[in-house]
Amino acid sequence: MKAYRTVAASALTMIMTCEASLAFGEQTTFGIVVAACNGFGQSNDAIEALRLNNLGAAYSARGDYERAESCFRQAVDACQQACRKTGVFGSALNNLGSELYRRGRFQEAEIHYLRAIAIFDSDQTSDASTTASALVNLAALYRETGQLSKAEAFFERAIALQEQVSGPESLEVARIWNNLACLYQTEGRYTESEELHRRALGLRERLLRPNDPMIASSLRNLASVFGSERRFTEAEPLYRRALAITQNAYGPDHAEVAAILQDIGYLEARAGQAHEAEQLFKRAISILEKNLGESNRALLPALENYATLLRKARRKSEAKHLEERVAAIRAADARENRLGLTVDAKSKLLH
Repeated sequence: MKAYRTVAASALTMIMTCEASLAFGEQTTFGIVVAACNGFGQSNDAIEALRLNNLGAAYSARGDYERAESCFRQAVDACQQACRKTGVFGSALNNLGSELYRRGRFQEAEIHYLRAIAIFDSDQTSDASTTASALVNLAALYRETGQLSKAEAFFERAIALQEQVSGPESLEVARIWNNLACLYQTEGRYTESEELHRRALGLRERLLRPNDPMIASSLRNLASVFGSERRFTEAEPLYRRALAITQNAYGPDHAEVAAILQDIGYLEARAGQAHEAEQLFKRAISILEKNLGESNRALLPALENYATLLRKARRKSEAKHLEERVAAIRAADARENRLGLTVDAKSKLLH
């Protein structure tokens, strides 16, 4: 047990270093952490599960989502015998749920989140912040699938739990504010959403460096609220600042970069800048296809907006091709999840 705790502490310290360094573009740290995790060996199933969990987190932070999912699945398998009722197992389930959510596999993700929360609730050694993180993930899933009352209840439970641990003015609480504000936006509660996003952004700007990706997330979310209220001139500089931070942190070909490019493309299209909008949509689609494949639902906003742009330009055959892709993705997604699809609150569609 002592050896397990020593390895766990070392691994967790290194993975936190890795994620922090990746946020500022220090890619060489990733290789060091991967080598260190692999160097732990497989002395027992519990340590192996922790190693795989941390390795998966490193791959996910880098944007290598297929390898991340593979590591988390192996971590879950390793826990089945040795640490089935521990926080390590809960973390592996939570992380795997997040990768499934990223790929739009909501039913599977929900199952893993619920199992993780049940383990955290029953494990006396689990940190409350870990439980709050899983609650936020589940709430975000419910928001995305239109189960808004469930989502709000889980977000509020997560805030109450996190505030007990870190106080009301912490980065962890700001993350939950960020998510709850997105829910308010989905519900059309724009004033409440803007207020909460501004609180989260202000707190992050006080506590973090100016080029931290969490600041970019808050900027993008606040810009999205402005877009919902047709305050486009206020939204664009926030999106462009978020884009600069995100590209600096993750490089030009990360999925988060693509999401912001789609947002800016929407604004350019609304402003009548068809050529600029087309280039942004095409680049966003290319990045998402590279990172997530050609049938991921994350492509839908860019594909739909690009198709609308082409139709307005009387390029009907090109528009039809994109519309057929959209229909195929939606049909496949509906079959897999058996859920009604909703548009992400951060994604705007042209009409």
